[in-house]
Amino acid sequence: MTLNGSVAFVTGGNRGLGAQFVRALLEAGASKVYAAARDPRTVTAEGAVPVQLDITDHASVLAAAEQAQDVTLLINNAGILTPTSVLEGDLDTYRLEYDTHVLGTLDVTRAFVPALARNGGGAVLNVLSVLSWASVPHQAAYCAAKAAEWSVTNSLRVELAGQKTQVTALHVGYMDTDMIAGLDGVEKADPAGIARIALEGVEKGRLEVVADPLTRQIKAGLSLGVEALYPQFAQACGHHSPAVHRRVCPRRRRAHTAYDSAAPVRHSATSGFGRRVRRRNSTSRHPASQHPTSRHPAKERTRQ
Repeated sequence: MTLNGSVAFVTGGNRGLGAQFVRALLEAGASKVYAAARDPRTVTAEGAVPVQLDITDHASVLAAAEQAQDVTLLINNAGILTPTSVLEGDLDTYRLEYDTHVLGTLDVTRAFVPALARNGGGAVLNVLSVLSWASVPHQAAYCAAKAAEWSVTNSLRVELAGQKTQVTALHVGYMDTDMIAGLDGVEKADPAGIARIALEGVEKGRLEVVADPLTRQIKAGLSLGVEALYPQFAQACGHHSPAVHRRVCPRRRRAHTAYDSAAPVRHSATSGFGRRVRRRNSTSRHPASQHPTSRHPAKERTRQ
């Protein structure tokens, strides 16, 4: 699709990656850009149309879709990130992550599908993560939700092909946003650059955009087996392979804990997985996330 002249709707469009999507679309010549957030007053991009949206509230989703019937590009960016561990994490937080990333994304997409069809098909861009493909125990809820969102994205791509709606998945690692402000010692991509890369992929008709070196590295490891993504098992099973480690985990980092823990979390040297971070919710998808546009305050910190 062509960005120039398009009408876009960005969830979690008030800050972080979402705000960069809004700015990049306006710069690319989009005729209108709806920037959705739980609190539309937090949308600051000049020229954007603020829209109230909590992606975990079905009534809010329907109201937003009704307001934006001219949309040709939907960007599901809202989301949250919680440090919820696999054994001790609160199950309610697991549900929050799932409600945000999976059901919230699905609900928003379903609500906009009729408008996209009427407007020629258009495109959907879902913001996923490198953690759709790799898991870390202390962020198990986020990883599980992102993996499920990846699966839903694939299903949507197949289902919407019949109405000529392109569905693109953005996989990206660490970005310099509020969502991971507390994570030190890792390279963080510029969200403005990631937004441009993703939109370029949409315009070129790509079904998947793997935006940064870390994510490309992890994707390459998927075909090499579990031991490639989790080197500790390669060593335990006697399958230590320098080639595999260089490709997926080029350098070792020490385990890091940013908040109280009985024991440090082990992680592969290059991935940086295993680091624990205390985060705020983002507007994008949850109040704690930057997306919660969105979905939850916690996620707004995450991706709004």
